[in-house]
Amino acid sequence: MQKSLIVLAMGLCTPFFSVSSEVSAVDDAPAPRIIGGSATSKNDWPFMAAMVAKFTSDTQQGQFCGASFIGGRYVLTAAHCVNGIEADEFDVAVGVHDLSHISNEGQRIAVRSYYMHQDYNERTMSNDIAIVELEHPVASPQVKVAEEVDVNNLNSGDTLTVTGWGRQDAYNPLSFSKTLFKVDVPFVDKGTCQNLGLDYFLIGDDAICAGDLAGGKDSCQGDSGGPLMTKIGNDYKQVGVVSWGLGCGNPNAPGVYANVGHFEGNGWIEKNTANVSYTQNTILRDRSGQHDVHLPITNFSAEAFNVTDITLPAGVSLIANNCSTTLNASEVCSIDVRVDASVALASSDRATLKVDTNHSVAGDLLMNIVYADAKPQPSSGGSKGGSLSLAMMLLALFGLVLRGRERHV
Repeated sequence: MQKSLIVLAMGLCTPFFSVSSEVSAVDDAPAPRIIGGSATSKNDWPFMAAMVAKFTSDTQQGQFCGASFIGGRYVLTAAHCVNGIEADEFDVAVGVHDLSHISNEGQRIAVRSYYMHQDYNERTMSNDIAIVELEHPVASPQVKVAEEVDVNNLNSGDTLTVTGWGRQDAYNPLSFSKTLFKVDVPFVDKGTCQNLGLDYFLIGDDAICAGDLAGGKDSCQGDSGGPLMTKIGNDYKQVGVVSWGLGCGNPNAPGVYANVGHFEGNGWIEKNTANVSYTQNTILRDRSGQHDVHLPITNFSAEAFNVTDITLPAGVSLIANNCSTTLNASEVCSIDVRVDASVALASSDRATLKVDTNHSVAGDLLMNIVYADAKPQPSSGGSKGGSLSLAMMLLALFGLVLRGRERHV
């Protein structure tokens, strides 16, 4: 079957195409969801978070992905939700239930940085996980992150719960909700999921499957980055992050979720929540010219450390290393480089600086110079309840793909 990469914005089509076509010119891309679920009560999921485009104060209009608060200054989401955008282009609303009531429930917080998995692949959607670092720590209930053993102990058919503000009708691009919904879906073991064929055979240890194989219950566009949870005793633990699926709620097409236990077990989550703050991705909008880039490193941890080495790729030269002395708690240093884009980005969309430290957890900081297409200015639009929202239109123009690759079948 021919794949089709669908470039989605907030899980919707771009404003330049009809709703029915959903930009079907491209194949194999992301799309997020809540199908066949039910409304939640205000205090049911206090760790739920919404990622919101910066340009609008209307949190409902601006919401484009889900996330979960995991403590301190960090939320967990999908890599495809932040791929190709700058940290100052979105906020995170933590603890919100009704997106139209952010003024009196939850809090909307600016983003300081984000950390995508270094091996995220936007074609296969492998390693589709990211940590978003907020401007300041948040005093709010947090979700417990599943350990690898928690995921390994899941049996096919075990009930999992996914929450989000995404589409409630796979065929209605306007069926978003301002209030949080949930749906219970059965766990699908890896062997069964891989044997479904199509893109499912590619699923590795970095992902898990969940969904009713009879169809009708699923996450959908708009739910990307949100949590998939299991109940252990009286507590919920997050076992997955909404990533991709082949349609929403189709038979024999479960949703695919980043495997949180896998990334907790291999230390990736710990490393990227170690309170060592830096800019992982500096976005350039063209492949030519020279660009001076300022790369601060802030130590929010209690552990003093030193930068021990800086490895520069071709086309990147050091202007100044202001990180030559011990970085104590609450201190900031910076590395300034000059990027010759025509050299650094000649053969790839990414050139990586490697900054080694002697920090016990954040031992190497990978700082990328990333090429991404230029973005037109956003247009205005209506709310999710009517015509395309501002956020949908903006992120369509950004070229974001939300909820993995959705194939229309």
